[in-house]
Amino acid sequence: MLAVASELIAKFVIADPSQDAEAKQDAAKDKTEKSPAAELAASDRRIALQKIVKRVIADPEKSPVVWDQVFSEDSPSTQLFSDAIESLHERKHFNVAVEGMLSAIRNGHAAPWMYDVLALEMKLAGRSPQEIARVLDSRIDFATSDVPQMLITIALLSRFEAFDEAVAMCREAAELDPESPDVWL
Repeated sequence: MLAVASELIAKFVIADPSQDAEAKQDAAKDKTEKSPAAELAASDRRIALQKIVKRVIADPEKSPVVWDQVFSEDSPSTQLFSDAIESLHERKHFNVAVEGMLSAIRNGHAAPWMYDVLALEMKLAGRSPQEIARVLDSRIDFATSDVPQMLITIALLSRFEAFDEAVAMCREAAELDPESPDVWL
């Protein structure tokens, strides 16, 4: 999953500092074990990442159009796209990150993590509660048969104070897996 997604979910939903420490240890381990070929691939990915980020932040007002061009012309990998979103988040270009994820969804590159990050980035970008609610509703579509995904959605709904929707989804999760203690928590 996207690093920024897990970071934001941990910060806004889960808040488990031990997971953050484990992620940092894994990242440090990965850096020490790279071969020359892996270094070259990482360098190529960084160059592609910088190209995309520079392109979409050059004119933030036109970012929806630019993102659509990126997906039609370059078709970035999921990893490259998630790195671009993370980079935009770190640079506080929240609206550009939002437009990137909306473009990915429009262009058939949707993934469940995008809805999690999209809702959080929309909140940081100051988007309306109605827009965020629509994203969370779409997240629900991805989660309706997978109880662990439903639990993440429930946590997000609660975080955004959509308590009625969270309770309704808890009931659905309990019907799907009534013996799961996590559903009842």
